[in-house]
Amino acid sequence: MHRVLKTGWWVVGLALWTLASCESSYPAEDPGGKVRGTLFYDGALLSTMNRPSACVYAFARLPPAGPPHGALLIDQPQFPVTYELSSLETWSYFVVAQLVDFLPDTRSNETTPRCLASGLPAVNPVRIRADASVEDIDLTLKDADGSDASCSGY
Repeated sequence: MHRVLKTGWWVVGLALWTLASCESSYPAEDPGGKVRGTLFYDGALLSTMNRPSACVYAFARLPPAGPPHGALLIDQPQFPVTYELSSLETWSYFVVAQLVDFLPDTRSNETTPRCLASGLPAVNPVRIRADASVEDIDLTLKDADGSDASCSGY
């Protein structure tokens, strides 16, 4: 009986030592592949929207030839609002933003979202790096002139 107790304590001690030597921390987050900035709004149409949402996109070229490489939807934003596009591959992207009313006026039988403001990027694209995030890519959303309320133009 004494030998069983001795062996039992040895097994318990080994298990506790093994648990104590294990790490419980998560691996460090990859610092690259991110674009961060602030969205500002300069206009008067926000108060007329039923369900405003700010959309931020990363495109490899403009005009876009396909879906964005990164996208973020900020529902009912309170401007200024910060954004972060993450998990972007190392490349050069144009970062654009739109203010969209996702609950259009039902009295006019309109069912598609209305794009009421857009924020265009600088002339040069943003270069995404693997070793660091890109900061301070700020965009100002301005009211659209009504020529393209379908959200397809940039």
